[in-house]
Amino acid sequence: MLLACMTVSALLFGTTACGPANKTDKTVEQETEEKEDRDPDKDGEKGNDKNPDESKDAGDDQKEPESVKNPVYPIEIYKQDFYDSYWEDISLAEVEYDLIYVGEGSAAEFENLEDTLKARNAEIKDSMTSAFEEYSEMAKEVYQSNPEYFYGPFTLEHRADVLRCDNRVVCIGNFSYDYGGGAHGYYSYSGFNVDSVSGQELKISDVVKDVKSFPEILYEKLVSENPDTGFWENTKEYLAESFDETDTTLAWSIDYSGVSFYFNPYEVASYADGLIEVNFSFVEYPDLFNSYYTEIPDSYVAHSSCDLNKDGKIDTFSVFPIENEYGDIEKMKISINDNTIERDVYAYGLDYWMVHTKEDKFFLYVQLIRENDFRSMEVYDMNGQLPVYLGELLNVGFGSVCMDADNLEYAMIEFTNPEEFVLESRMSIFSTYSAYKTYHVGSDGMPVSDEKLYRTDYAGYPQFAELKTKKEVTGMLVDETGRETGAKFTIAAGTAVRVCATDGDTFVDLEALDKRVRVYVVWEEWPQTIDGVDIEELFEGIMFAG
Repeated sequence: MLLACMTVSALLFGTTACGPANKTDKTVEQETEEKEDRDPDKDGEKGNDKNPDESKDAGDDQKEPESVKNPVYPIEIYKQDFYDSYWEDISLAEVEYDLIYVGEGSAAEFENLEDTLKARNAEIKDSMTSAFEEYSEMAKEVYQSNPEYFYGPFTLEHRADVLRCDNRVVCIGNFSYDYGGGAHGYYSYSGFNVDSVSGQELKISDVVKDVKSFPEILYEKLVSENPDTGFWENTKEYLAESFDETDTTLAWSIDYSGVSFYFNPYEVASYADGLIEVNFSFVEYPDLFNSYYTEIPDSYVAHSSCDLNKDGKIDTFSVFPIENEYGDIEKMKISINDNTIERDVYAYGLDYWMVHTKEDKFFLYVQLIRENDFRSMEVYDMNGQLPVYLGELLNVGFGSVCMDADNLEYAMIEFTNPEEFVLESRMSIFSTYSAYKTYHVGSDGMPVSDEKLYRTDYAGYPQFAELKTKKEVTGMLVDETGRETGAKFTIAAGTAVRVCATDGDTFVDLEALDKRVRVYVVWEEWPQTIDGVDIEELFEGIMFAG
């Protein structure tokens, strides 16, 4: 099957062998100016405990705000998933973890962030690999000593969600799970919060203005919002001791809505009380935080809770799949707070994202994965009390990039920018392959593309990249913008060609001899033909999947 991976440059910069896509990028000069705009003496600098208002000069109120001089915008992120298992008669041990990378289009601008994430990835990979080896040996010993009473597999997980991703902050939410036998495993949640420019992990004092008084505020909110929880008697003292003048030992994250603190099982209450989360909204607590980190992009994509109702308070949303006895998804429950709708679907898997547009609207995108990896995108209006189904875009999904072509390793392109994102579609005109368009979220919430043609790529699949003509093939010459020139061109027999673009319905553009040649394909019935001739009589290497 052609594709599952695309070249980074073709995807992110919109260029292929078929010419440039319709896309505008920041110039190097613009990026340099934006870097310089962040003066290290401004509030938000590491270790700066001063109230920013204390150092204002006369007339500072007339100065442009930081968000005007240095606009906040999403940056590109990739997520790579690793999975391994150890078997004898049954699965004895499993490991799964995610690694996060700065996308190639943003790496040059955020070199410090890229270095930080690479170092973090190496640490996670080494620790998970080592722990998996130990768990595999432990599980093997336990299983061989008493197979009937082996409860497994022993499991290690370290999953990541990108909670925020812009030129101010990158925040990764980490869910960890560890089971090495016994009644139950242990899970925990934490945030990894990084300044995008410096690449330094944020301290709580970088974000919270008054660290000394904050433990009392946190305690009152924790207790008032969880009246039925049996907190340990020393909870208040524990919170006070968890903060010093610059940092905290508590798990926390900063996203587009505010700052959240996570209390994992056994930390302030019993295991049965589960994970306890406390949210501080930027809108509800405007004076609590450093404004540099509370400024957010006009449009963004969120994985965590948001202020959907625009009342200054955090609203929860969820997508809950209901599976049948075979593990297939038959229904889907979508909720805003406690208000839930249920839809009939049939899928093998799903992913979802909350999209905030520059018009201050929220839409839920749900990617459904169906048979033969066929995907579709459902969209829901999330601006009322109940989710409202808006529609579905068929045969689209988020794509991947090659991280290691030799070992066929890929990373998913994270959905971070509603104003510009790439969706891939599976094509069956003139072979099976994947093709791409750049989209944006329309005013009605649905994905919209301004591009007429799909682009194709074969990175990581060199065996499919090249076809060869068996006979002469005549088509129309096409210029670099994708328009027919009116001149015909005949590709000689024995010429290497590759599909570089298509409208997905009537034609494909072939790259041949440094020229771009458009051939029209008839495929209402089998076989597909060009000028009445079976394409497999004309080309060597045609392959169809599914």
